Amino acid sequence: MALRDRIGVDIGRRLRLEDAIQWAATHDVRYIDIQLDTAANALTSFNDARAAGIRQACEKHRVHLGLHTLSAVNVAEYSPYVADAVDQYLEAYVDAYGKLGAEWIVVHAGYHFTSDKEMRMAAGLERLKRVVEYAEKKHALIVLENLNKEPADAEVHYLAHTTEEWRFTSSVSSRRRSSSHSRSTTRISCRKGSPALSTRSI
Repeated sequence: MALRDRIGVDIGRRLRLEDAIQWAATHDVRYIDIQLDTAANALTSFNDARAAGIRQACEKHRVHLGLHTLSAVNVAEYSPYVADAVDQYLEAYVDAYGKLGAEWIVVHAGYHFTSDKEMRMAAGLERLKRVVEYAEKKHALIVLENLNKEPADAEVHYLAHTTEEWRFTSSVSSRRRSSSHSRSTTRISCRKGSPALSTRSI
């Protein structure tokens, strides 16, 4: 595979999904990531007819679609009510995966405020276990993205940007694989961006 065929673009919130697929086709881009959080791409905006059109467009133009959750949604959330909403948010992305014919879902490990790091890591680990279990039922691929390390005096710090934090979070997938007796395409893969591609912004 040529290098150009491995390059993907993180569309984020910049384009309506249908327009992003057309943009990718026009510029001969084979892989795109997109967020489903706002405006025309909100998770709630995809009915069956629209989703069918998106699947057909991806197939026609040979565009591989990935979904990219929002890093501002704290996967390491532990507060009542808010924690339940984060679970629902991630499950909604898994549901959209099948509906849109996506091939991966990028998730994050969450963030902490220094003094509650251990609590956040524990909450994030349990949540990632739950989303992997849910994704296995839907045959969805979960990919864990590392984020840039912040300055030491930053108020908020993301998780999974150090080797130790990667090991902590990636243990979800290794334990689930060793205990599973059925075939599954689901894994948490600790790598930068999406599988087999690099990302750049437009």
